Amino acid sequence: YLTKPIDPHEITARATVHLEREVMTKRLREFNLRMVNELEIARTTQNILIPSSSFISEMEEAYKLQICSHYQSCSELGGDFWGIKSLSNEELAIYMVDFAGHGVNAALNVFRLHALMQAAMDTAKTPSAYLTYLNSILAPLLPTGQFATMFYGVINNKRNTLSYASAASPPAVLFSKQASSHQLLDSTGTLLGAFRESVYKMEEVEFNAGDYLLLYSDALIETQNASGEMLPIEYWLESFQTSLKGERGSCKHSFEVLLSDFNKK
Repeated sequence: YLTKPIDPHEITARATVHLEREVMTKRLREFNLRMVNELEIARTTQNILIPSSSFISEMEEAYKLQICSHYQSCSELGGDFWGIKSLSNEELAIYMVDFAGHGVNAALNVFRLHALMQAAMDTAKTPSAYLTYLNSILAPLLPTGQFATMFYGVINNKRNTLSYASAASPPAVLFSKQASSHQLLDSTGTLLGAFRESVYKMEEVEFNAGDYLLLYSDALIETQNASGEMLPIEYWLESFQTSLKGERGSCKHSFEVLLSDFNKK
């Protein structure tokens, strides 16, 4: 509002402010729209790294396995990804990675590591050598404070074994059908990309027909429920194993029960 007598300088100043505000608002809207579009493209590109349902079906058929999975980023872009890769007629690699942080930086590190993994396939059949080599070429590329946790395992259907190495990942869980029990696999190991000279060790366990391997991100044990509590891994393992022993006990059903329970909490 302007009061009489009207001061030409005041009306000019006020009009200028409103015009500048309109220009800034328009630019901000255009910037936000561009960022949304670019993030959506980046998210679609990142999701391509996750095995498709058709590829999973091919691996299930080829290796006589049941594979159940769920992937969901907590923001537009994340630092988590998992995958499977055929190494031979009897050997299948499976891995899970979680980079520190979220957003664009974590996503860039995901693409970087994924490219390095494809270039390091000469050592892919030996988990310890594979992680050691990946770490040696990844560490010089990452700024201080950036790193990843990683589980990498090789399933051998001929020998009925699982050989694996871990870079401080959440401990994978092996459910034994024969023993009707489960064990947390050793997850000790240096964070991937933190120290260039790190060397990783390999462990090997039996992986027989009817056994289950559960891999998960830290979201499972670090997400608060409605009461503000973080439920320990033992809670989720009991839920998973109970459903396995039920009448509808199967990999798919037990996984769906676990996922449903997590979403309800």
